[in-house]
Amino acid sequence: MKTHPKIPKLRFPEFRKEGGWDQVTLGDIITLEYGISLPEKKRTGQGYAVVGSNGVVGFHEPAMVSGPVVVVGRKGSVGKINLFESDCTPIDTTFYVVLKSPNQNNFYFIWRLLTAIRLDSIQDIGAIPGLNRNTVYSQLVTIPGLAEQTKVADCFSSLDNLIQAEEKKLEALQTHKKGLMQNLFPRPGKTTPRLRFPQFRNVPFEFSSISKFARISTGKKDTKDNVANGQYPFFVRSQNIERINSYSYDGEAVLTSGDGVGVGKNFHYINGKFDFHQRVYCICKFEPIVNARFFFYYFSQHFRERVLKMSARNSVDSVRLAMISEMPIWTPHIDEQQQIASLLTTLDDQITAQTHRIQTLTHHKKGLLQQLFPTKE
Repeated sequence: MKTHPKIPKLRFPEFRKEGGWDQVTLGDIITLEYGISLPEKKRTGQGYAVVGSNGVVGFHEPAMVSGPVVVVGRKGSVGKINLFESDCTPIDTTFYVVLKSPNQNNFYFIWRLLTAIRLDSIQDIGAIPGLNRNTVYSQLVTIPGLAEQTKVADCFSSLDNLIQAEEKKLEALQTHKKGLMQNLFPRPGKTTPRLRFPQFRNVPFEFSSISKFARISTGKKDTKDNVANGQYPFFVRSQNIERINSYSYDGEAVLTSGDGVGVGKNFHYINGKFDFHQRVYCICKFEPIVNARFFFYYFSQHFRERVLKMSARNSVDSVRLAMISEMPIWTPHIDEQQQIASLLTTLDDQITAQTHRIQTLTHHKKGLLQQLFPTKE
């Protein structure tokens, strides 16, 4: 069933003089086929992906359908869209998409179309939420001719490839930083690192407990004291930083969670005005023999192992003051500390810039998705 044409907000130049996109129902262009019942005990454990509503749940051979195939969550992650390039077996919590006229519609365009219309927003709400095929079939969508479909699909594929390349660059930077931190600091049970700058290889060093070169305290605020868009950073028991309109310290500091799931995992460095939660430890007022950023990197690399060892368990509910104050810190000459801190800070800046680039590309992709597909109105 076709109705009056629609025109997208953004269109490739070679198609601007053509008519609008035809409005049809999803039922005009696709069918949703049920996946099969394949309990885990009946899967072979090898071969092709077994696909549930949230993605791959196992492996089995032979495969049920040939790739590429779009799998849609029917129960569980209702409406979630997964693309599989290879053969696979969708199970009975899913539908898989079959084009009614594969010679007239571009497979990858239809995949993008299904992503754009958000099938998760039309699920049936009942005792067991699910996706009804007839409800999906009744959805009005707009599609152009095959040539324009292919152009749109190719555009998104190129953008996806670019994002994936940038994600690999980010992963490489993160791996490089992890390797440096493992080699620039002494490993557990060792007194010297594997890697030292040439000019410091014969310079003596020592281990000093934190209480000898810094002050340790906890905050006086509670989570409820946070203020949206507040003037100052507010450190709570999370890697996320809240905001607040008060500050209790102004200067360089390293902060870590005192209890909760973030123990030994959440670390922050700051130089400026801030406030902090009553169960967050603040390490500050460093003596001249210690570079605060160097300490931040060393502490974040070694503290979790220390608290796990002292608690004799696989998880830690809370941190005792002595776990921090008596922790021995490798303290080479201040010049070596500064050089290590500078190197790792430069890497962090590159990681932040790369993360921002990926976020910008992802936001651009989302904007294109909205503009290259006409709205229903």
